[in-house]
Amino acid sequence: MHNPIRPFLITSFFCGAMALSFNAQAEQDRQHYGAWNDPNAPQAPSERSQSLKQMTKELKALVKKAEQDRAANPRFIQDLKSLADRYENPWQMNVLSDDFRDGDYIHNPRWSVTSGKYWVEQGYGLRNEITTPSTDKKAQAKPQKLSKEALAFSILGAVLKGNKANLNQPPPAQSVSKPAMILTRVQIPNRFKATWALSSWRAQGRFEIGLVQGTGGSGYRLSYTPGINGGQSQLELLKVSIRGQSVIDVVQIPSLEDKRVHKLTWSRTSGGRMKVLIDEKKMLSSRDKSFQDAFNSLQMISDGTDVIVRSVSILGTR
Repeated sequence: MHNPIRPFLITSFFCGAMALSFNAQAEQDRQHYGAWNDPNAPQAPSERSQSLKQMTKELKALVKKAEQDRAANPRFIQDLKSLADRYENPWQMNVLSDDFRDGDYIHNPRWSVTSGKYWVEQGYGLRNEITTPSTDKKAQAKPQKLSKEALAFSILGAVLKGNKANLNQPPPAQSVSKPAMILTRVQIPNRFKATWALSSWRAQGRFEIGLVQGTGGSGYRLSYTPGINGGQSQLELLKVSIRGQSVIDVVQIPSLEDKRVHKLTWSRTSGGRMKVLIDEKKMLSSRDKSFQDAFNSLQMISDGTDVIVRSVSILGTR
């Protein structure tokens, strides 16, 4: 005969066991470190992370024991397993995944080119037509100085045409190409883990990845500037808002221009904590809580660089 009180007692046992474990551990910490640390001070993120790992470990051990002893309803045990798995690996939702093996970027997912030219190069990945870097555009946009003879002929031509209003106007600036930009509309949770497999083939320009909210371009950008003449490259974490662009963190990193595929990982967890890893090595670690809502598009911008994106994937929390 089924006892309706038994599941309640088992649940109470688990909750009580975890509470006693935490209280015992907290008491032990206070006794051991009480002379040095303020027990009322907020717990550091690393300590909270360790506590969460320990709690998950103990929870899984209790679930395993209950399963072996058949001490609880199998459905209840499965729910506890799922809970432990979510805390052990919070990235349970597949938001975006594309390796461009289908030969295009038009379908599943759909990418849109807003400037420049992109194509999928078989065996390599998503590639863009190289544009003139913005550092050179300023020089190109400067008006050219005219010689005295050319200025005299210009004035004479204007007088003959009766167009005196244009005598002092400089010649039109040369047209320059915009950075190549491609984006996909996708709902990206505020807490995410994004991974790119990419290779860089030219030590010039600037490559950026943007997570955007709304239509005004506000959000976060991860910017990579290759090192010139064998020098170190630069990685910047930027915040873009209606007030402009500001640097959250910046670091010098080894150059990636070896034509090899590198793994870039950008994650954001609770509290706005962001990390950037390259080939599993931590490069940046900063905190910013400016944007609390989900992002609605992913951008990739190439300003004079030749960066080939082999694959991109984004995981999120439910």
